[in-house]
Amino acid sequence: MQANYLLYQVVVDTVGTAIISNGGPKVLQVSATNYGGGSVTIEGKLDDLVWTTLTYGGNPAIFTSNQLLKLDYAPHGMSLRASLSGSTGAVNVNVALFG
Repeated sequence: MQANYLLYQVVVDTVGTAIISNGGPKVLQVSATNYGGGSVTIEGKLDDLVWTTLTYGGNPAIFTSNQLLKLDYAPHGMSLRASLSGSTGAVNVNVALFG
């Protein structure tokens, strides 16, 4: 299974590369050796609308620990991105998109 990385081995606060969905269900893995006290936010947008934080389990998709997430459906053409914020000393923060 080929992963597309929204964040790859990040060590400082950053907004990752946006990926455009090819449609269908997706799985995201959020992982890090150390989050450095920061949090990872997953956002999406359709067309030219503004970036909006996704929800997961009824809560904003903001994570401070390793998680596997299933997106029931990401429409074709929807952009997805991840960001790390509030960190000091983060080590190898990754967000991988599968599907």
